[in-house]
Amino acid sequence: MNSQILNGYDTYVIFGVRTMGQKAHKRLSSEGFSVKYFTDNDESTWNTEVCGVSVTPPSMLSQIVSEQNALVIIAAGLSMYAVAAQLEQLNIPYVFYSMAVFVEISSLCNQKCTFCPYEYIERKKGNLDWELAKSFLYDITSEKSNVLFPAIYPHIMGEPLLCKYFFDFLDLCKKLKLYVVVVTNFALMDEKMQERLLTNYDNIDIILSLQGPTERVFPWRKEPKLTYKQWIDRMFQIIDSKFKYGFRGQIQISTLWAERANKYLTQSDEQLHLFEWFTSMEEFKNWKQEFGQRCLELADDIKRKYPENFEKMKNEEPQQPLEFFYSKFCVVTELDKWVQSEDPIQFEFLPNVHIYSKTFGIWGAERYFKSLIPEDKYLYWEENLISYPGQCRVFGVGVLSSGQIVPCPVDNEGDYVVADLRQGEMYTDFDAQNKWRMVRDNLSISEHCRRCIGKAFVFNKTPLQNKSSQEITHFGSRWHPENIDENGEKWRASCETSSVFVFSRIEADFLSVELKSIQNKMQHTFIKILSYDDESKLFTERYTFSELLKPGERKAFKFSYKFDIGKFYRIDFITATQRENDVDCGVAVYSASLKIFERNGHYHDASKADEN
Repeated sequence: MNSQILNGYDTYVIFGVRTMGQKAHKRLSSEGFSVKYFTDNDESTWNTEVCGVSVTPPSMLSQIVSEQNALVIIAAGLSMYAVAAQLEQLNIPYVFYSMAVFVEISSLCNQKCTFCPYEYIERKKGNLDWELAKSFLYDITSEKSNVLFPAIYPHIMGEPLLCKYFFDFLDLCKKLKLYVVVVTNFALMDEKMQERLLTNYDNIDIILSLQGPTERVFPWRKEPKLTYKQWIDRMFQIIDSKFKYGFRGQIQISTLWAERANKYLTQSDEQLHLFEWFTSMEEFKNWKQEFGQRCLELADDIKRKYPENFEKMKNEEPQQPLEFFYSKFCVVTELDKWVQSEDPIQFEFLPNVHIYSKTFGIWGAERYFKSLIPEDKYLYWEENLISYPGQCRVFGVGVLSSGQIVPCPVDNEGDYVVADLRQGEMYTDFDAQNKWRMVRDNLSISEHCRRCIGKAFVFNKTPLQNKSSQEITHFGSRWHPENIDENGEKWRASCETSSVFVFSRIEADFLSVELKSIQNKMQHTFIKILSYDDESKLFTERYTFSELLKPGERKAFKFSYKFDIGKFYRIDFITATQRENDVDCGVAVYSASLKIFERNGHYHDASKADEN
């Protein structure tokens, strides 16, 4: 950690008592910095203790700073800039505690994995100029820096071991007392590199990317030189070398969790099966049993070959804090618990060596995602045009191989650049900090942010045969989670303007909706129908309906409108919201569907008629 910026103070106050603040306390304490107080704007935390440290009201900060020569460390997550403004008004010195810095020393890769957007990146690929890399590291550790960075990742896209100055980068980070997490596909980590890496650096941990862990899916990696067996054997050899050389750092084997691909981002008419490492949960558990057994056999072999180093590491704390790897997921050391669990828990089979299963995202890259889905599907990517800072969980900064600095390491195309090292601009410059602050305060400024915290909607395009009704199931970003009422019926609450989306698979004559007022006064609900043009990527308003609902009233409505088959539509529900238990609520939607009138004007279900 670039703790040099903490010099000159006698004590420290952490602003923020939640997870991030507790991690900051653990890290600072491990490096010998005295944290005497926590503080927080949440009054319920005042005069309590967190991590054995007193929580004091912010009103006491001026006195503490003046009397004890204290520095405030802001570890308040997404409210960090609001806290900074609060402290500036009081003329209180502060620094931020961030999560990580990602420095893409190389955007080149020796593998072309189908589950990675590497081949779809439009920017020029190459290595970050060494002089630019050095200037950035010196900048963030200088007195001008106001951010503590607990971890440096020499990775965004690409394979860091391809960079010719990879070890020079590690040497400089060691000199500057920066902790490094090396993320690698490990295909290039031969015995010579293992020895150099594991004997010279006490400031690193290593993540071995085991994506595509079975022989059936190994070809998806497009590895040009190693067979599946050679690749897996190399991974176990690296772990053996850790104990052979007495490397104190942690090693994480990182793989994807079965059938969790894109769940947080995508709504689809059916499961997409984009990256199925395993065809069933039974196959997945069988793989865990077989792989875990090999891990235990390796552990027994290591205990026999390197008993002294094994015992030493078993009884020592690792060089770096565990939270960078263990996060919120639980760790088990029993193989059976890991095999039987259907949750992404971690299996630690050697001291500071574990396998970690994570969910998978689509990186916010629409063209990449579109290339993955079948041709009979329709994709619409809903951008989030309203700033929701609370939805963003990235607390880092990224340097692309081009030298551009972006406020988010997932912004792999450089959609929002805060500084350009090639132009002599620095991360600590006022303009860069102002741009970084702007995007954090309003995520809709960046196209990348709008897409990253938006949603990908995938629709079937095949026309519905002999059907006179099509349910609407794709809810946009401005909806509350699904609820179930006392009768077991499902409903969703809107929030001011909330949208649903539908790809029409029937020639529908009207929109049918069932609504319930959750307001405490009589309120109008407006329902707008908009059609989408694929070329312009714009919605055009076609019709607006208005209905008045009494408090608690539930009612079904039919709105006449011609929906053309094969066309895409958005339907907006607009109700002036009211604040209820700190939640913005509009109208409850029980159902929404497109339907067809029979010639006599009555609704007709063709599927049931066919059955008769």
